[in-house]
Amino acid sequence: VDIENCEFDDNESSWGGAICCKNGGSNISIKSNEFHDNTASNGGAVYLNNTDDMRISLNKFYDNSADNSGGAVFLDNSSDNVEFYNNLLNNNNADYGGGLAIDESDPEIYNNTIVYNDADSDGGGCYYDSLNCTLDFRNTIIYSNNANGFSNQLDPNPDYNHSDFTTCCIEGITAWSGNINDDPKFVNSGNHPYRISSDNGTRCIDVGTNGTASEREALDLKDHSRLTRVSAVYARIDIGAYEYEDPTPSYKLTSIGDNFDFKCKLSVYPNPAQNEFFLFFSLNEINDIKYEIVNSFGQQVLYKNLNKLPSGEHTIILDISDLKQGIYFIKLCIGNEKQLVRKLIKKD
Repeated sequence: VDIENCEFDDNESSWGGAICCKNGGSNISIKSNEFHDNTASNGGAVYLNNTDDMRISLNKFYDNSADNSGGAVFLDNSSDNVEFYNNLLNNNNADYGGGLAIDESDPEIYNNTIVYNDADSDGGGCYYDSLNCTLDFRNTIIYSNNANGFSNQLDPNPDYNHSDFTTCCIEGITAWSGNINDDPKFVNSGNHPYRISSDNGTRCIDVGTNGTASEREALDLKDHSRLTRVSAVYARIDIGAYEYEDPTPSYKLTSIGDNFDFKCKLSVYPNPAQNEFFLFFSLNEINDIKYEIVNSFGQQVLYKNLNKLPSGEHTIILDISDLKQGIYFIKLCIGNEKQLVRKLIKKD
C-alpha cells in the first residue's frame, strides 16, 4: 500500500487521527504527505501497531495532538523493518512524546528534524521505552522542544545510554562525542524555514553518517538530491531533513592527466570555523599529498607538503586562528594529477 502526496487535516480518532494501521499491516509506504490539525488519543496523525516493513518518509507533521502518546506519530509494537526518515515534525503536542512516541519497536530513524513540539509530561521531542526498543537514531535534529515533566528533547536522556544514536544534533546532550549540542541555525524563512545554511554558521553540514545509496538518502524534504553531493563527490551527508543547497559546488575536481580516476574522499569540519578546521580525507592507495589554502584573491596563506601517505583515512588539524574573517579555499593535491578544492569560511 502506498499513501503518497496527500494532505490530511482536521481528522479525529481514538487511534491515529489521520492514519491507523493495526494488527499485522505490512509493506506500507507513507510518503510525501502533509499532516496537520489532526487529533487522537494516541498518535495524533499516525498510529502504527504490530506492523512491519513500513516506510514513513518525506512527510510534514505539524499542529497535530494526542491526549496520550505521540503528538504526530506513535510507533507501537512495530518491530521489523520500520524506516522513519526525512520527516519534519514541528509544533505537535501530546502527554508523552510531543512529536514522536516509540514503544516496543525497533525503527531506523534517519535524517529527521523534530522541533518546537510540546509534551505535557515527558519527552517534548520524542518519548521512547528504552527497555523494549532497539533504536537507530542517525543524522537527526531534535531541538527547541519542551516538556513540562522530564527531558525537553528526548526521554530517556541519551546521555545515559547513547549506543543507539549516531551523529545527531540534540539540544542539551553533552556526554557523547557523536552529538552536536549546538543551535542548528535554521534559515527561518520561506516555505521551508527549517533548512540549514552555511551563511548562518550551522554545524550540521557535511558531518552526518553516510549509509548505503538507498532511497532514504536520495532526496531531502525539499526534493533536493542528497546523492548528487554524497555519491558524486564523496561528501558526508548533512544532519536533518534538509540537505544544504550550496549555490556554488562545494567540491571542484580538476584532472591534469588523461586517465583521471577519483580516488580520494574529502570533507572539512566544522565549516564555518573560528580557530581550526579538521580536514578529513580517505585514500584508496598510497600517494603524495600536499595542501594549500588561498584567500578569495587567490593568494596563498598556508601550504604544507604531507609527503607520501598510506591508503586509509587521515585527519589533519588546520590552525586558522591567525587568518582574517572571510572566505578561503583549500586545495588538496594528490600526486601530480588530481586536485580537490573545498570552500572554507573563517568566522570571528
